[in-house]
Formats: sequence, C-alpha cells, structure tokens
Amino acid sequence: MGKGKTAFRNPRNQRSFKMCIYNMVSKKIQKPKKPDSSKQKLSFATTSVDVKKLDWFENSFLVPSLASFGFYEHDVKQRWSFLPVETKKKLEERFEMLQAKEECYYVSEKIKLLHEVASLIFEAD
Repeated sequence: MGKGKTAFRNPRNQRSFKMCIYNMVSKKIQKPKKPDSSKQKLSFATTSVDVKKLDWFENSFLVPSLASFGFYEHDVKQRWSFLPVETKKKLEERFEMLQAKEECYYVSEKIKLLHEVASLIFEAD
C-alpha cells in the first residue's frame, strides 16, 4: 500500500473503490449554482443569509484569537466596523480560501482512510 501496489484482489473491487472516491470528491468540490437574476425575489430568507455573510468576521476564529492577545472583543468588533469595505472583502476572500484549503485537506485524509479501510475489507475475502 502506498508504493504503487493495489491491495484489491480483483479489478471490480478496485473500480468500485475508484467510483466511490470520485463520487465523494465530486460532491464536495461542486460549486453552488448562481441563481438567475431575472428570477430573484427578495425574501426574509435572503436577508438572513446576507446578515450571516456580514457577520462572518464575528463568527470566525479571528475575534476570539485577537481577544486571547489581550484585546477586548467589543473593541475588536468596533474597530472592524471602521475598516473600508474593500479591505473587508479582501480579508473575507482570504478567509474563505483558507477554509477551502482546510476542507480539501480533510477530504484528502478521509479518502486515504477510506482507501485503507476498503483495502483491509477487500483483503479479508
């Protein structure tokens, strides 16, 4: 295992495993579809989503982390509100990129674990 050798006893098991991995990865990576702007309607649900998106900073690890350095959470949130919108957007993009990288890492680790479990199970035949 891990040296280019497969631990599957027959090609069917290996194909099944590859299909399983493909399904896991494709479901995880798919981007949400953008709604058609002509069909968009304002509703209470979209405003709550927008509010949550604006609160990404307050709900992230950043506020408690800064508080652990001796800042008051209230002061951090207040000073955040003074930053220009462009700066906030750039930081939010970096934050989302970091989350995506972490998510890809965990998917990769899950795939490795799944491969190991599947190999051990199929070896038991």
